[in-house]
Amino acid sequence: MHKTCSESPAATLNDKPERRLVYTVTTGVVVLLVLHALAGAASFRYGWGFHALYFFSGYVRALIVIAAFLLVIPWKSKTIGRLVDRMHWRSTRLHYGMAAALVLVSVVLFWVLRAKTHFLGDGYFVIRSLSQHSPVRLTEPLDDLVHKALFWLVGGQTDQTAETVYALTSCVCGGLFVVVAALFSRAVCASLGARMLFFLSLVTTGAMQLFFGYVENYTLMHVGVLAYLYACYCCTKRKCSIII
Repeated sequence: MHKTCSESPAATLNDKPERRLVYTVTTGVVVLLVLHALAGAASFRYGWGFHALYFFSGYVRALIVIAAFLLVIPWKSKTIGRLVDRMHWRSTRLHYGMAAALVLVSVVLFWVLRAKTHFLGDGYFVIRSLSQHSPVRLTEPLDDLVHKALFWLVGGQTDQTAETVYALTSCVCGGLFVVVAALFSRAVCASLGARMLFFLSLVTTGAMQLFFGYVENYTLMHVGVLAYLYACYCCTKRKCSIII
């Protein structure tokens, strides 16, 4: 039987295969949370990939771990979902003003918390390539052309300006990604709790690091892929033209 994300978790868990799947996934997620909590509590020599919480204060680590466990445990997550669904909202529509505010807040947050170094990937090579007006790279022509156009518009000549262009583009793409994720969740899910879960599943992935001033060639593609998937869904529901 096909189920949409608007159906209640209780109804879903009544089916034995569904219940088995839920508890299997939950067990795996709990194991990962425990590993993150342990690696965050002490600097393990071989904890790379699990020690992200180590760089936060003890109170923040505890808050993140507790919130994650509450969202993962089935009977707790259902309670939280019911409480969210009971919240009164004046409108379920994402107005243009709300979308603009969401973009602005997201861009500011991404910019304030942006990366200070660019050792991952080809960050410094990309910066130097832009500042020295190198030919368009055939491997990423559209991305390269967009950044070259922005660099030309601001009259850039230095590595610092090239870095700023890439970082600002990254943060703006992050703001657009957040808005598209909100629109996508509203289109797919009926209940507020399901929308929040769908939205959080999109904006809490590791790929969100791309939008914190990351200097590389993936930011435009990442937001473009989500926008494409959202347009495809709307097209299947006859909410937009196939041309879009």
